[in-house]
Amino acid sequence: MNKRQYGDLVIATVILMCLGIAYAWSLFVGAIQEEYPTWSATSLSMVFTVQMIGFCSASLLAGWMMKHVGNRLLYLLCGMMYLVGMIGAGHAVTPYVIWIFYGAMCGFATGIAYNCVISVVVREFGIRAGTASGIMMMGYGMGGLLLGTVVSHLHDRVGWRNTFYIFSVFYFCLMLLCILFFGHQEKEQTQASQAEMAGIYGNLTFVQAVKTRAMWSYYLWGVNIALLGLGVIGHIAQTAASVRETTSFAVIATGVLSVSNGISRIVFGVFYDTKGRKFTMRFIDSCMLLSILCFCISLYNKWDWLFLTAAVLMGMGYGGSVPCNSSYAKDCFGDKCFSTNFGFLCSDGLLSAFLGPTIMSLLLTATGKYLYSYVVLLICCILLWVMEAGITKNIQKRW
Repeated sequence: MNKRQYGDLVIATVILMCLGIAYAWSLFVGAIQEEYPTWSATSLSMVFTVQMIGFCSASLLAGWMMKHVGNRLLYLLCGMMYLVGMIGAGHAVTPYVIWIFYGAMCGFATGIAYNCVISVVVREFGIRAGTASGIMMMGYGMGGLLLGTVVSHLHDRVGWRNTFYIFSVFYFCLMLLCILFFGHQEKEQTQASQAEMAGIYGNLTFVQAVKTRAMWSYYLWGVNIALLGLGVIGHIAQTAASVRETTSFAVIATGVLSVSNGISRIVFGVFYDTKGRKFTMRFIDSCMLLSILCFCISLYNKWDWLFLTAAVLMGMGYGGSVPCNSSYAKDCFGDKCFSTNFGFLCSDGLLSAFLGPTIMSLLLTATGKYLYSYVVLLICCILLWVMEAGITKNIQKRW
């Protein structure tokens, strides 16, 4: 590996950290609600939902778009979408405008840029692609820490509308940097060995893989994990305010969750390789269950230290599931059609991005307290263990 490859990895990680705009949305909500108190929590939480749907949809389409359009044009398209999306959101007078501009446009741009950057850099690292992708995914997961502090500082100084305008220019320039560093198309295949390794089920195409119980049992587990993770992430700042009503505590809670989310992506990737699927998935299930329990207790007793502990555990569980998708797709269905099988497993956010934040908002509207929302999420945590047992049973039958 040469210095340029490692330089590209560092640059890509920083860029992906900046692209973690989705995880900072909850910090805008308080300032927007102060200006528009009639806007419901449900309508504002839908922005995060729409953004994640846009991200997941773009991730599925990015592979085809890179092949037929090219990276340079895609980065320029993303830059224009960020520019229009942020400026449009800054002019919003109804929540639906923010759904379209900030949620859909910026979410779609993030999904394309995310896949483009990772795809280019991973090809450069050949047999070390797993390590490279883990580091980059860690950067993306930690984006909330960087952006959370910046967002909080800006909208306190210049207001939330001007913050959007500033970000529109920043993200447009960021995409221009992507063109400079990663706009080239790889003309040569990597020199690393790309031998197709068969998985437990052999080398299955996507059509063959979706006919197996192993694919759907894991997919449902992933949907449940994402439901819990995205539901909590979408409301972490508002939930923190019900424990301690200070902006700084909300920023700390968001940052703690983001750091844990990012670091766990490398840690649990190593766990999967060294300890195996069963150990890793059960560890993730345990983190999610303990996290929701700690959230419930901290909300009831107003214990801020326990709330931060819960945020760490949630970040570990949700972030740890991300590298499991690629490892599971390869272990079960082989290398031949890895990209399509992996892409399908990553689409679990399409459903969860709607269900998680919506359930949280509806329960808050009905009860007036976040505590009851987390009590309901405990049921989802119990289902995780049932789903993992089903995955193990299906794989054992295949053996």
